[in-house]
Amino acid sequence: MRTGFGTPPPASIRPAELNRSLALYGTLHPAPSVRLQGRQPDVTHLLRLTGGMAHYDWGINGQVLGWRTVSTGPPQPHGLTVGRSG
Repeated sequence: MRTGFGTPPPASIRPAELNRSLALYGTLHPAPSVRLQGRQPDVTHLLRLTGGMAHYDWGINGQVLGWRTVSTGPPQPHGLTVGRSG
C-alpha cells in the first residue's frame, strides 16, 4: 500500500495492491544466505494465555500482566523480563 501527502482519494478508489494475491505464511521462505539451520530448541515453555478484550485483563499462566492502558497516561511496564534464567 502506498501512502503520501496531499488530499486523500475518494472512497471509491481501490489501489491496485488490493487486487493481488495475499502472501500466505506457507509461501514465505528466507533467502538461502540468511536461512538458519534446523535444530532442536534449547528450552520450551508452555504459556497459557488468559483474559480478554472486555476488561483488558490479559495474563500468562494465571498471572495477570501488571499494566493497564488508560486515557490519562502511557502504558505501564508489564512486569515480564527479556532473556532466559536457569
